[in-house]
Amino acid sequence: MIMIKKTGWLLLMLVMFSLESANGQEEQKEDQEVTLKDRLYFGGNLALGFGQVTIIEIAPVVGYRITPRWSVGVGPSYEYYRTSGNYVGNFSTSIYGGSVFTDYIIWKDVFTKGISLITHAEYQALNLDQKYFKDPLLPHGRFVLNEYLVGGGIRQHVGRRSSVNILILWNLNQTRLSPTDNPQIRLNFYL
Repeated sequence: MIMIKKTGWLLLMLVMFSLESANGQEEQKEDQEVTLKDRLYFGGNLALGFGQVTIIEIAPVVGYRITPRWSVGVGPSYEYYRTSGNYVGNFSTSIYGGSVFTDYIIWKDVFTKGISLITHAEYQALNLDQKYFKDPLLPHGRFVLNEYLVGGGIRQHVGRRSSVNILILWNLNQTRLSPTDNPQIRLNFYL
């Protein structure tokens, strides 16, 4: 998830589409041997949001390309969350978690060479602080919230192994305990 004003989104989209001209992506030949180094990738999300709710999230990932179109990955996450001036009052907490995910390219070179449409599915476990919710039915201290996210987006390749992704995801079990609302918009990078 990343919070950007509308002008920021427009600028981001222009940058992504301009990267296509400098793409330099090389297609692998079918008979070329693919090594473990070729299959592994690293990356993650960085989310920043400021205002009455401040969110700073860091979520690195490591992934594995099962096929040229299908990959799986795993990663930890940390989020600093602070509210001020709303119904909860002033409050800050840390949210810890981890996730496993899968991506699949459903349409390669959709608009132009290097831009693909992808699907994304993810299981995410978040460790939340009970005192934020002020619910006597929740266990005291911290508890784990399980989330199932599905959606898709656009992948812009910026080299043979790296890409920038914009995803729109929906939490299938959204509750009042979920720290974010549907849909979630994410910007992530893979190297």
